[in-house]
Amino acid sequence: MSNDFSYDPRESGSNIITIIKRKFLPYWPLLFLLVGVALLLANLYARSLTPVYQISSSILIKDEKKGISESKMVESIDFFEMNKIVENEIEVLQSHTLMRKVVEDLGLYCTYYENGEGKLKSAYATVPVKMKLKEVLKSTEGSPIPFIINENATIVTINEKQYPVNQWVQTEWGNAYFYSAIRDSADLQWKNKKFYFTLVDPKVVENGLLAGLKVAAINKLATVVHLNMKDPDPRKGEDILNGLIKVYLQAEVDDKNQAALNTLASVEGRLDFVVGQLDSVENAIQKFRTRSGVIDISQQGRQYLDAIGMYDRQLQDINIKMSVLDEIENYVADGSNASNIMPSTIGVNDPALTQLMGRLNDAQLQFEKLKHTTGENSPVLLAVKDQIKQIRPSILDAVKNQKVNLAIAKSNLSTASSKYSSLLNSIPQKEKQLLEISRQQSIKNQIYSYLLQRREEAALSYSTTVGNTRVIDYARSSLAPVSPNRLLLMVIFSLLGIIAFIGFVFFKEDISSKMLFRKDIETISDYAVAGELWKHPGGVKGKNNSRVGQVVEEQVRLLRNQFFLSDIKADRSLLITSAVRGDGKSFLAKKLASSLGAIGKKVLLIDFDTVNQKLTNEFNMSGRKGLADFLNKKATMEELVHRVDHGGEYYVLPAGSRVFESDELLVEELIPMLLKELETRFDNIIGVTAPLENDTNMVLLSKHFSNTVFVLKQGHTPKAQAAHYIGRNQPLLPFGAKIIFNAVPKRGMGAWGEEFGYGYYYTTT
Repeated sequence: MSNDFSYDPRESGSNIITIIKRKFLPYWPLLFLLVGVALLLANLYARSLTPVYQISSSILIKDEKKGISESKMVESIDFFEMNKIVENEIEVLQSHTLMRKVVEDLGLYCTYYENGEGKLKSAYATVPVKMKLKEVLKSTEGSPIPFIINENATIVTINEKQYPVNQWVQTEWGNAYFYSAIRDSADLQWKNKKFYFTLVDPKVVENGLLAGLKVAAINKLATVVHLNMKDPDPRKGEDILNGLIKVYLQAEVDDKNQAALNTLASVEGRLDFVVGQLDSVENAIQKFRTRSGVIDISQQGRQYLDAIGMYDRQLQDINIKMSVLDEIENYVADGSNASNIMPSTIGVNDPALTQLMGRLNDAQLQFEKLKHTTGENSPVLLAVKDQIKQIRPSILDAVKNQKVNLAIAKSNLSTASSKYSSLLNSIPQKEKQLLEISRQQSIKNQIYSYLLQRREEAALSYSTTVGNTRVIDYARSSLAPVSPNRLLLMVIFSLLGIIAFIGFVFFKEDISSKMLFRKDIETISDYAVAGELWKHPGGVKGKNNSRVGQVVEEQVRLLRNQFFLSDIKADRSLLITSAVRGDGKSFLAKKLASSLGAIGKKVLLIDFDTVNQKLTNEFNMSGRKGLADFLNKKATMEELVHRVDHGGEYYVLPAGSRVFESDELLVEELIPMLLKELETRFDNIIGVTAPLENDTNMVLLSKHFSNTVFVLKQGHTPKAQAAHYIGRNQPLLPFGAKIIFNAVPKRGMGAWGEEFGYGYYYTTT
C-alpha cells in the first residue's frame, strides 16, 4: 500500500468521489463509533415509546359511474337504490354523526388500563367489565381511577363504593351501566388485578378518532375504499373500524327503507284514479312486429349500417392485397429487373410467399455481387442464376393461389353487402308504421304502468334489509407495531450520527486555527517549503526501527543534503527558528546534526534561546558556560564548546547562564566574530533560536548564517502567528529562507489514516 501525503482533502478540482473519500475515509473508526452510538440511542428511544398498530379494512361502494352496478336479481328487488358517488361516501364515513354513534356504542369515552412494565398499559381487551354512561357529567381530567372486580364479575368497587353489573346506577360521573365484556376464556384473568379507567368528553374522543381515521379510494377509477387508523390497542382499533362499518351499513339501509315507505303510501293513493285496458293496443303492436320481423328498429338499423361499413373495409383491404400481388407478379415475371427494388409483401398474409420473396431477394443480391467479382461462366455465378430461375415459378404459383382466394372472398363480401343495403333501405317505412301504432299505447299506458311499477318497487325494496355496500375485509390489525418504526428511527439517528461525523471533520480541519495542511502554508506565504517531517509515533525519543521512523530519517537526510551537501560550498551553517514554542526546532537540529555526524562531519549545535534553553536541557548542559556567558564576557571561546556522546564529531554550544534580556546581546559584534571563528573549527554549524513570539530579534541572526529555516508544526503552529512572520505583506524572514513542515501525522484514525496525510510530495511504498 502506498501512503500518499501529497493531497489536501479541501483542494477543489478533483473528482467529487475522490474528494469525499480522501476527506472522510481516514476517520472511519469515528464514523462507526458515532453511528453505533446513534443506533443504540435509536433502540433505547424506540423502547421508550408506546407501540402503535395499524388497523385497516376495505369496503366496496357500488358507484354506477365507475362501472359497478347491481346484478339483475338485486336490481329487480332494490328499486330505491340511491345513487352513490365514492367521494361523497368517503365524506359520510368521516362524518361526526357516524363516529359519535361508534363512540357511544363502544363506550370509547371510557379508557381502561392495567399495570404494565413500569407504566400503565391498555386493558381494553382484558377488562371483564365495562361501563356506559347516559351522559358524561364530568371527566377524570386524565387521572386514572382504580377499580376492582369481584371473582364472579358481578360487583365493581370504585372508591370503596360497590356497583352491581347489568344495572343502571348513579355515580359521581353520571348515570352508569356496568356490563360484562368477557369475550372468551382468555379474558378470564382479572383475579387479583387492579384496573383503572379515565373518562373524557365524548366530543374530544370523537374528534381524536376522526383526526386519526384515513378513508380513501385505492385510485380514481376504483370504488374500493380503504379505512385505516392507528391505535396502541389492536383489538380496540378493530372494534372501532368494524363499528364504523356497521353504523355506515345500517344508516344506508335505514335511509333506503324510509324512502320506500314514503313512496309506497303515495302510489297506493294514486292507483285508485288510474284505470284502463291496453290489451288491444298491445295486441296490435304484437301483430305488427310478428308480420314485419321487427324487434328494435333503431338497433337493427345501426347493425345493418355497421355491417355494410365492415364489408366495405374488407373489400378495400382485398383490393389493396390484389394490387400488391399484381406488383409482385409483374416483378417476378419480368426477369430483367433483378437490379430494381423488390416490391414489399406488407399486407399479404402468406408466410410462404414472404419467405420465397426473401430468398429471391437474397439470391439476386448475391448474383449482382458475384457478377462484378467473377467471370460470366463462373460455376458459382451460374448456380446462383439457376437458383433464381427455380424460385420465380414458385412465387408465381403462390401469387396465383392468393389471387384466387381473394377473388372468392371479394365475391362473397359483395353479396353480403348488397343484402344489408337492401334491408337498410326498408327500415324507414317500418319505423313510420310502428310509430303510428305505438303513439296510441304510450298515452294510455304511461301513467298506469308507472304507478303500478312504483308500487311494486316500493313493496319489494321495503322488504330488503341489505345495503348496496359490500364489506371486502373487516378490520384487521398489523401483526407487528408500525410505530415506533425502528428502521426509520435507526436511519434518522444514523443520519444524525453521520452529520455529527461530518461536522466534526469540518470543524477539526476546516475551522481550525492551526496550520494543518501544506496548502495553508502556500496560501499565506511565498516562502518555499523545503520539506516535511512525518510525526514519529513514539514522539521525539521514539525508536527509528519502525517504518515511520525510517521514513523520518530519510526525510532528515534529504534536508541534510539540501542544506549542507549542495554544490554551493558556502552552505555550511543553518539557522532554525519558529513562531512559537514546541514547533520542533530542537528536534530538527538534533536530527540534522546526527545525520551530518554519521557521514563524518564535525558538527556544532548552538542554542541561541538563552531564556528557555530547551536544547541545552536536552543535553543535560544546564549550568555549563555557554553563549550568554561569552556575550557577557564571562567565558572564553575554549570554554563554550562541549562534546556529546552521539557518535562522530558532535558538539554543543549551550545557552549558558539564563539571561532574560538577550536582545542587545545578540546584536553585538561578538556574534559574527564568534561564528566566524567557529566556522574555522567545524564543518557545519546549526543554530537554534528562541521562538519569534518571545524574541523577534532572533531574525537578525539569519544574516550570519548560510541558510535560514522556519519550522511550522502541523496542528500546533497558529495560522495568525505564521502569517505574521512569513506572510506575503511584511515577511520578517530574509529572502531565500525555507520552511519545514514538521510532525506531519497520518490523518484520521485507524489503519486508513496512514493513507491520506496533511502534506505534499512524499510517497512511500
